[in-house]
Amino acid sequence: MLKKLFQPPIPYPGDSFFEEAKYHLAYRMSLFLSLTLGALCCVFFFIFEIKYSIFTFAAFTGILFVFIHIFRTGKFKKTILIFNLFAAFLCQLTLYAVPNTPHLADGFWMMVNIVFAYLTVSVFWATIISVIHIISTFVFYLLFYNDQINLISELNQGQLVGFGLNIIFSFSILAYLTWQNISTTKRAEEQLSAANSTLSNNNDEISLMLKEIHHRVKNNLQVIVSLLRLQANELQNEEAIEKFKDTINRVLSMSTIHEKMYQSEELTKLDLDDYFLALGNYMIHSHCPNKSIELNINCSLQASDLKSIIPIGLLFNELISNSLKHAFQNSDEATITFEMRRQNEQLIINYSDSGQWVEQEKSSSFGTDLIETLIEQLNGKIVLTKEPTSYHFTFDEIEL
Repeated sequence: MLKKLFQPPIPYPGDSFFEEAKYHLAYRMSLFLSLTLGALCCVFFFIFEIKYSIFTFAAFTGILFVFIHIFRTGKFKKTILIFNLFAAFLCQLTLYAVPNTPHLADGFWMMVNIVFAYLTVSVFWATIISVIHIISTFVFYLLFYNDQINLISELNQGQLVGFGLNIIFSFSILAYLTWQNISTTKRAEEQLSAANSTLSNNNDEISLMLKEIHHRVKNNLQVIVSLLRLQANELQNEEAIEKFKDTINRVLSMSTIHEKMYQSEELTKLDLDDYFLALGNYMIHSHCPNKSIELNINCSLQASDLKSIIPIGLLFNELISNSLKHAFQNSDEATITFEMRRQNEQLIINYSDSGQWVEQEKSSSFGTDLIETLIEQLNGKIVLTKEPTSYHFTFDEIEL
């Protein structure tokens, strides 16, 4: 029954385990302080003069209000802060408003006030309260040091009993506060560890699912490629065969993305430098196996948005396909350069080859139309320079 009483009836509404620990600590400490200060108030009221119990009663009233507020609303930070500031005020009032009394125990209650604020509110407010207590205590003993020394040397039995009770209760509160802080923090760490373990397991499952998805998409695209190749083998018309090869390469440009995705350690990131290098080398080997063509890729970016990278991959496929078809017929050695980089909010792509074009691409060809469509889809602009051939693309507001 007692253990249930020390459990807050309203669950913590946030999603932080350590904030929840503070909430439990604030609730239990407000209840424990209500009980201890209430008991101390009764002892002082019946054994000593009323002036010794009036400040204790004020503190008891304040913490009881805090407990009721937390019990009914589940909110604690502002209320606990107000109480700690109120308690700091009471400590100063006790120092200066109760004359002819040795203030030996006041420092312990100030310590309770500071630790309570530190553990339940914030380091900032605990520091402010600490400064208030240090300054006020320094000024008090600067003014009344001799008086306090005389009063301490003349302590009677009743004052010794009162001092002892203050020490017992304040140390009991500090001990309970420390124990509760350790237990609630340990529970928060265990909850965080369990949540991290669950999250890690979920991430592993999601990673496996994503790998399987990319692998299956890649396999399906490879099936399409195989069907296109089988169909192309039945054709006699060279132009038709060439168009089938172009289509196969476009499908492979998409298939390679999924292949690189599931091979990557970070399933949500695609190393574009590696992707363009693999795709470009495949294209060179497919179109010009007997030529020495150097492929220079300069792209240190990573991509996670397939919506953008698939059309960029197709664009790269068309550019390098055109170069291999038209630029290197009269040379066995050549260079293709591809650069992609960020510049402010724009994505910049530069493509060039060192070949001599002997046959210009027809303006009405499918490849040209596809390039224009991809540029329009990506909200881009193109600048074409001939002799040597180079393309300069700029894309605004594109996410990778």
